Formats: sequence, C-alpha cells, structure tokens
Amino acid sequence: MTSLKKIIINDTEVEVDGAMTIIQTAQIAGVEILRFCYHERLSIAGNTRTCLVEVVV
Repeated sequence: MTSLKKIIINDTEVEVDGAMTIIQTAQIAGVEILRFCYHERLSIAGNTRTCLVEVVV
C-alpha cells in the first residue's frame, strides 16, 4: 500500500498515490506534458520520454 501525496502543478493541488509518475499526476491535474512514447501499462523501464519539467521540492 502506498501513501497519498499532495502535489501542486501549475497552482493546482492534487492528491495522488505516491507511486504515480509526474506524467500521470499532471494528467490528473489537467496539465498536458508532451511525450514521445508513454503508456501507463508499461513499466518505467519500458517507457521512453522526451519531456522537460521543472520539479521543485
């Protein structure tokens, strides 16, 4: 079981499963991150991405 995390993307706060990727979280927040190849059913190792995001911790 993973814990829920509160994430803010472009001033929109969402609460998501801590195991979710930034791309998945952004989609829930209504923010599109352009990517070359991504599918939610592939493992992290099976996805290639060409996207640029700034992560502030």
